[in-house]
Formats: sequence, C-alpha cells, structure tokens
Amino acid sequence: MATYEVGVWGTETLHNKQGNDVLDTIATFIERGAERAGKDVSAIARSTPIPAPTEEIKNSFSAESPCYYNTTLTYSDLLDWWESYWDCNYLDYATDSNLLVTHNGPYYGGGLGNISGPNCVANGYGIASWRDTYTYSGSTSGGSYSMKSCMHEVGHNVLKANTGDPDGDGKTQHDVGTTYDTSQGISVTVMNATPDYFDYLKNGNECNYHPPTSSFDRISFRYSNCCQGKWEKK
Repeated sequence: MATYEVGVWGTETLHNKQGNDVLDTIATFIERGAERAGKDVSAIARSTPIPAPTEEIKNSFSAESPCYYNTTLTYSDLLDWWESYWDCNYLDYATDSNLLVTHNGPYYGGGLGNISGPNCVANGYGIASWRDTYTYSGSTSGGSYSMKSCMHEVGHNVLKANTGDPDGDGKTQHDVGTTYDTSQGISVTVMNATPDYFDYLKNGNECNYHPPTSSFDRISFRYSNCCQGKWEKK
C-alpha cells in the first residue's frame, strides 16, 4: 500500500496565536480519517512558520514576491501565493499535499485546494478551543467546520485530477462523499460537508450513492469509500 505524505504548515499568525499544537491535532485527524478509509497517510505538523502576507484565503491581494527581491505582485488568492512560495523556498515539503493553515478569526472554515498539485490552504480558526472525538463531531459549525475544511482541502490534493462524472452533474471532486445514519443523527463525510451537499448528491454521487435524507446533523471526519477509491499517488 502506498503511503501518502501530507505536510501541515501554519502561518506566522497561527503560530503566534495558537502554537504548534493545533497543527499536531490537524495532522492526527487527517491520518485517522484516511485510515478509516483504508489509506496509509503520514501527516506531519511542520514547525517552520510561514510568513503569509494575509490570513484571508479567497480574496486577491498585492504583496512582495517570495521569489523576487523588492518586487510586488498581485495574487488571485492565498493559494496562488502559497504555490509561489512553495516553488522558490527550499523547505521540506511533503510529496502529496502541503496544507497551509491560517488564523482568520472570527470566521470558521473555508479553504482552497489544488486539484492537480500538492498545495492547499484552509482556515484553522477555532480548532485550538474545540474539543471533540476523532470520529464524529456533534456540531457542523465552529472548530469542527474548520477541521472539516482542513481535511477537505487535503482531499482535493490527493484525489485524481479527473475523478470522472458518471452522474453528469459536473461536481466531480465535491461529489464523492456519503452519509451515515448514527445513533445521534445523520453524519456526512468531509468532502461533502457543505451547505450545498445535497444539491451535489441529488442525482447520486460519482459512485452511485444516493443520500437517505435531505439534511445532516454531524460531520464524520473520514474520507468515504467512494472518495478513497479515487485517490492518486503523486
């Protein structure tokens, strides 16, 4: 069985606000979520703070280039900058996924992942003060949603760039999840725990799974069997 390598990095702000412990927690969730889907993942929290010019993930911004001295460039989002930083700073990057975790409070969750490369970003705000199990979260907001975002974006890195679209709805990588009927309610896996999850699955997912209900109560911190069947080793 191939071992997938995931590096969990934090911005300087996250290190200053929360320390390295939150990165260790994220790495553990990623490893356990993959194990439950039958995948071997080595996720390691990296101690080097990343000097990200912003904690906001999805807005465009201008900043000094990490590659060219005294040069200001415009980046479409923080993932764009992280890919540039990754290209010209010789750190010990992981082979399959390098997650940059921000501290963009007071917002929870949100992220971007490269479907054809090993870089992604997610907001980890709230994880340090959040307590739950490695299996399920009784909440779908706050720190649990931030953890979901971290695992979700790593999923984009390790999934095949072309996962196929058997149901013809154009959702592909956002359409490989499933739900579980637990004693405490309906739980949904990390690739689909979004407000429009059931819109994605209205015609069934890419493995012909149809959800049994139109709402969910909990997040299951794992990658579904449909998802892990479409992972690709970089």
